[in-house]
Amino acid sequence: KLASIAQGDQVTLVEADLRALALAAQDFAFAFCTSNTLMHLTDPADQRRVLERAAAPLRPGGLLLIELFHPDVARLVAVHGLTELADQWTRADGTEVIKWSVRTTDWAEQLQDTLFIYEEIAPDGTVRHTRCPFTLRFLWRNEAELMLRAAGLRVEGVWSDFEGTPYDGQGEHLILLATKP
Repeated sequence: KLASIAQGDQVTLVEADLRALALAAQDFAFAFCTSNTLMHLTDPADQRRVLERAAAPLRPGGLLLIELFHPDVARLVAVHGLTELADQWTRADGTEVIKWSVRTTDWAEQLQDTLFIYEEIAPDGTVRHTRCPFTLRFLWRNEAELMLRAAGLRVEGVWSDFEGTPYDGQGEHLILLATKP
């Protein structure tokens, strides 16, 4: 798809273990880590290493954008261990999909264990269940900023959403933009 768009040749896509990322080019203007990607690393040392690896190929003045979920304490406490309806939809073939979510939180380790259960009901009545467990290590704002500074970056802004609402600890997101000096 990238090759078919204008200026697609100016985009570099890399698939690699972020903890060991080593790019030949060292002159990137922008890098991003969205959709809670950083949180899938459950060791703080690995999270910091990823930020260091992401900062290394940035040119001076280059930007790194990190998007995480905001750890809403009240919400995480309220849903701890509960099975809740997360979403549902119908596919083009008529299959109804119901997505269930179960979350538990280890506050001392800043870990959230999540289990998504997809219940698929085909038009003929056949039912299939798919379980998708994963663990996220959430970061508080100050810890995220500290990790970015430890990676050699300067934090330029922190927001609660992509509309630019200043971070106040109430939004769904923790979005940080940092610059390589």
